[in-house]
Amino acid sequence: MRKIIDSIDLNPEIQWVIAIILMILVFATLLFWVWKMIAPSKLVDEMQVRTRSWWVMCFIFLFASTINPIVTYFALGFLSFLTLREIYSLLDLR
Repeated sequence: MRKIIDSIDLNPEIQWVIAIILMILVFATLLFWVWKMIAPSKLVDEMQVRTRSWWVMCFIFLFASTINPIVTYFALGFLSFLTLREIYSLLDLR
């Protein structure tokens, strides 16, 4: 597999994963923005908030994967915590 950007010193597979994640987030952000323009509702507002939180998680992953492998381990642990917290809020376990 070829690298997407040769100047970035990451494996080609990691670059493709990052590109796919960014494309999905851009698609979701645009989808919910258009949806809010057409038919505003509480559900769309909630989905926009959740999409913003996934953007933050994506940037943490990008930062960690470009810095150092040790930093990547800690950042992935932190991302796992954020994801678990996000899922926990959806499950309504109380």
